[in-house]
Amino acid sequence: MQHQRTHSSERPFSCSYCEKTFNNNNSLKLHLRVHSGEKPYRKAFSQGSHLRTHLSHVHAGGKQFICDRCGKRYSDKRNLTLHKCGYA
Repeated sequence: MQHQRTHSSERPFSCSYCEKTFNNNNSLKLHLRVHSGEKPYRKAFSQGSHLRTHLSHVHAGGKQFICDRCGKRYSDKRNLTLHKCGYA
């Protein structure tokens, strides 16, 4: 039943702080860390995925994305793309 809910629009788990809804209780528990301030991972990240993103962008490979107009360097391709939007 729980897996089937991921393929439907049913979202019976609701945050009591902001009323955001989720399709499973684990997602709600992860979300609640935003409100509680709980940060169980190194470097004070509330979710493991945020820690993994930080490690891959900041500590592995450095700033490998370079703006072809000004030479500014970024560790994240998305940030470079946002930077380039400023030229439009």
